[in-house]
Amino acid sequence: MSELNNNNTDRKVKRMPSATTLLGVAFGIFMVLLYVGMGIALMTDFFGWGNQSWGWMRWIVGPVLIIYGFYRGYRQYNMFTHPDY
Repeated sequence: MSELNNNNTDRKVKRMPSATTLLGVAFGIFMVLLYVGMGIALMTDFFGWGNQSWGWMRWIVGPVLIIYGFYRGYRQYNMFTHPDY
């Protein structure tokens, strides 16, 4: 009988993620899309800042937002696929 109990405890049970985890993942995906979208919007002069004296700054902030969005997406992916880290 003890052998039967040991076999049952060795097996890992895969649980569904909690609602809090799913909301965190959804918020993370939303933020990734927001960062990348804002970076693209800045680089394509969506806001019309190209004629201003500080319009050159959009070429610095835009790529930084895009790179940070991809980095945040990578972290989000790793957190969801490898929760032990």
